[in-house]
Amino acid sequence: MCCINYNLILAQRQFGYLIRGSSTAASLTTLLTYHGEGDVTGTLLHIRSSWKKVILMEKDSRALGIDREIPYHQWVTERVNQVKLPFQRIPTQLRNEEQNHDIQLGEVKKLKEEVARLKEKNVKMTDDLLGLQHSFAYLNREYEEKTEAYEGLVKKQRAKRDYAYRIKQDLSAANKELTMRVQERNTALLAER
Repeated sequence: MCCINYNLILAQRQFGYLIRGSSTAASLTTLLTYHGEGDVTGTLLHIRSSWKKVILMEKDSRALGIDREIPYHQWVTERVNQVKLPFQRIPTQLRNEEQNHDIQLGEVKKLKEEVARLKEKNVKMTDDLLGLQHSFAYLNREYEEKTEAYEGLVKKQRAKRDYAYRIKQDLSAANKELTMRVQERNTALLAER
């Protein structure tokens, strides 16, 4: 039984993430443990406990095993020459990936600026909306007050019109009665003559 370590930074590259710097020598040290070498249970327990405490890259506050002073493609070139790996270096692809990464960073920056601008616009529109809601409530209250005042005026006018109509009817009835009395008096006067 044996254990072989692997480099998490290089594993990122295998999963398609861009590496911004070279790996440090400490992160490339090998760990080979054979069962026949004696008591390795302490090392195996340490390895097992490490797998129980996996830290996500985004939440890892430790210093990563990256040397940002040496670019990744330069480090790969030197490593290929040193280890004599059986593949050819394709520098344009690496440079294109770095350029794409820079373009993506620019796009991310633009998107962040756009998000900030939209947040400001959202705050302004929210303030405008609150102002409009207050204006609407004020106008609605004013409309209700004017509607009540108008209904009061209509009731008063209706009451005055009804009163005038009753008086007109009373005057008309009184006029008929008076006309009949005048005719009776004239008839009585004629009869006396």
